[in-house]
Amino acid sequence: MDGFKKRTQQKMETIEQHTIKLLSLPINEIKIADIAKLANVSQVSIYNYYESKENLLKSALKKYLDDQIKRFEKTINSKVAFDEKLKMILLQKKESAKTIHPTTLYELMHSDQKLSEYITAMSNEKSIPLFFKLIEEGKQLNKIRETINPNALLVYLNLFSQSLESLTEESLAMMQEETILDDILNLFFYGILK
Repeated sequence: MDGFKKRTQQKMETIEQHTIKLLSLPINEIKIADIAKLANVSQVSIYNYYESKENLLKSALKKYLDDQIKRFEKTINSKVAFDEKLKMILLQKKESAKTIHPTTLYELMHSDQKLSEYITAMSNEKSIPLFFKLIEEGKQLNKIRETINPNALLVYLNLFSQSLESLTEESLAMMQEETILDDILNLFFYGILK
């Protein structure tokens, strides 16, 4: 890669990194001027690279999702204890819920069929197989009952993580306490029965 292409690529990565920081806002509150200021580039450069705000947001979203999948895979493949892996994954999910505003994600996905297909493919080809790998590890370690259907567990985890995404600020603040998070994970794994 020649010097010009390398600098262009670096600028685009910087722009996308700063755009990711703004994905927590509703789409209509994300301004190219703010992104340009954060990334220390001109608005013209952004339009030259991406042509529109929507294209930039889609590129930034893809980058973020790719990074999250890599992080998820690294967690799954780590030598960390199984319970700790689950805690790390739930924390990632909580963090992700704060990073991307739900309406921004919804609008981007529904305005672009290719992006929607990309996200679905990423889920089907990467996230779900990694999750099933985690379930198998849990079964081998006797942490998950053999009789549990992986698809049922996937639905259960999705319900759990979706409810995490809709927590109030007060509830999120409570979850910062280590003991609360441990109790929630205990409830997740063992339920309320004695």
